Amino acid sequence: MLYSQDCKIDLSKSPKLATGYSFSQLNKTFEQSLVCKIVFSEGLDTLKYKRITTRLTSWFLNNKAKREFQFSSTVRKIDSNCTYLFIGLFNDFSNLKDYKLPLSFDENHWSLGKITLNGKNDAIVIINSSANCLAVLGNTYEGIENIYSRWLGYYDFYILQDNKIRYFGNLKNGKFNSDSLVDLDLIRKENYSRIIENDFIKARFSCKFENPYKYQSTLDSLNEVFNTFCKLFKTDMPSQKLEYFIHYELFELNIVSGSPKPGTTSGLVIDGFIHSVGIDLDLLTHEGVHFIFNQKIKFRDQFFNEGIPGAFGLYLHPDQLQTDCKLILDYIDYDFYRLITGGLDFYKAPYKNGQCLSYQISGLFVKYLIDNWGIDKTIEFYKYPEVNKGFEKIFNKPLDSLIQDWKQWIMTMSCQKNNTVPNRVDGSASN
Repeated sequence: MLYSQDCKIDLSKSPKLATGYSFSQLNKTFEQSLVCKIVFSEGLDTLKYKRITTRLTSWFLNNKAKREFQFSSTVRKIDSNCTYLFIGLFNDFSNLKDYKLPLSFDENHWSLGKITLNGKNDAIVIINSSANCLAVLGNTYEGIENIYSRWLGYYDFYILQDNKIRYFGNLKNGKFNSDSLVDLDLIRKENYSRIIENDFIKARFSCKFENPYKYQSTLDSLNEVFNTFCKLFKTDMPSQKLEYFIHYELFELNIVSGSPKPGTTSGLVIDGFIHSVGIDLDLLTHEGVHFIFNQKIKFRDQFFNEGIPGAFGLYLHPDQLQTDCKLILDYIDYDFYRLITGGLDFYKAPYKNGQCLSYQISGLFVKYLIDNWGIDKTIEFYKYPEVNKGFEKIFNKPLDSLIQDWKQWIMTMSCQKNNTVPNRVDGSASN
């Protein structure tokens, strides 16, 4: 029996990222702008969408660029000495054609080439040929919110359809070029056609795996792992199966996930799919826990989002608790406050031997909360809209005080032996 499968689409011949894995040439020009006018849909609540503008401006603009804000109705003519960032609904930008974006309007909808943007939650990020206009536009605000959180800028355009990234690619002389289009649905269909399933999981394997069927037992073992997680963290398995894309190499994940920032991770959850490079059980567990927990608790910030699978990993591997605590001891005087509250980017925490310690820190911090206040209180905190106020409201302690107690816990745990699964996940408190 032959288990090999030809890769019908050669991803190595896909449109390339910019040299050095930085912005595309067009977006590099935009990045060098000294003045940027940020133009919103008419009547858009700019405070509500502050996180969108903050992410996009920090992503595409240098820190010295002057930012000016206005509404779409006030834009009469493009100033060639400025750059423009348009954010909002197609219908609110009546003169899109004047911005020299390669979009066309026909039969009451916009399109790029033959790709129509007529769905309720369709959206696009695209730059014009002179790189002085970058547009983030959609038919609904839901589509805009979905697309802004991606790793943008490596390609000249990204297209969201039905709340999923479907296409991205590069322009040629500022115009759409079908030869520079990445069609994710087609790639997933042609290159990931071999599927392994069980009661909880549906896994699609890259065509580069010679015999993916030998991993059936590995995937089956995840069923019990996820049952354990649901019991400990008082949640339920999703009604639909967890759908994995198992990639043979990192390059495949960068393309097929539709969030193509190279070299950043071996696993992620996006668009309702779980992506993993290889079949490492801990990685599959980590990403699966993200999917299961986030169906109950809406994603709030990266620190606490990563803390849940991190804490669960310490339940599965109790010996790792002491190892991680000893690792953090070297940084016990670090200012954890900004990291925990989101004032510091998750990936700007301390590194050791090339490894970002934010994962260990967040896992240990969340495990400390669960050990001392129980999972019910911890989940109640996760639902609280404001992190700082949540500590005092739910745990009756200001964060500064709680961090000091946590540091003491770290020092205590680093000296203990034979750590086991704690007995406080039922909600009882030790404080």
